[in-house]
Amino acid sequence: MPYTLGAFEEFLQSQFCSENLAFWLVVHEYKLCALALQRTVQESKPGFNPFNLHLDSLEHMNAAQSTLFSALQHDMMVILEAFILPGSPYELNLSDTIRCQLLKMVAGGDYRAQVLQPSCESVIDLMKGSAYPLFLERVSSMDASIASFSTTSVANRDRPPWKIKALQQLKLVSKALTKNGF
Repeated sequence: MPYTLGAFEEFLQSQFCSENLAFWLVVHEYKLCALALQRTVQESKPGFNPFNLHLDSLEHMNAAQSTLFSALQHDMMVILEAFILPGSPYELNLSDTIRCQLLKMVAGGDYRAQVLQPSCESVIDLMKGSAYPLFLERVSSMDASIASFSTTSVANRDRPPWKIKALQQLKLVSKALTKNGF
């Protein structure tokens, strides 16, 4: 089926905006690592709540957790240098407000995954509003051209219009993104 993440990624590359999906995937991975670290600290210090991923939290971590926190800090810096900082190789189309807020929070020692949320929401809105509908249109037009070659197939004659298919796919993607907290 042409409605795959790989097909969408190829489409984004052809449109010179694959950095949006790459950013979303990297942030998703960062979020999983941050949550895992938070969980280990909370399990090792059951009375210490709430724990957050801030530089002030280092005193509550053991050596292994501190190492994981350092790796998380490094990952955040890689994300900033690759996607957020002006002139970065995969600079995202973010508002100055979102960009400055993110940089200020990280400069203040905040490494929670939530600091990336406004940037992620902006990128998702951009993909939902422009790239994804164009992707669906391209895929459906490819489906239509294939269907015109096989007029004897009952499945092709009963296929719903591309707009109905596109709406169904958009709902599925929106549901998946919302389910993952993005």
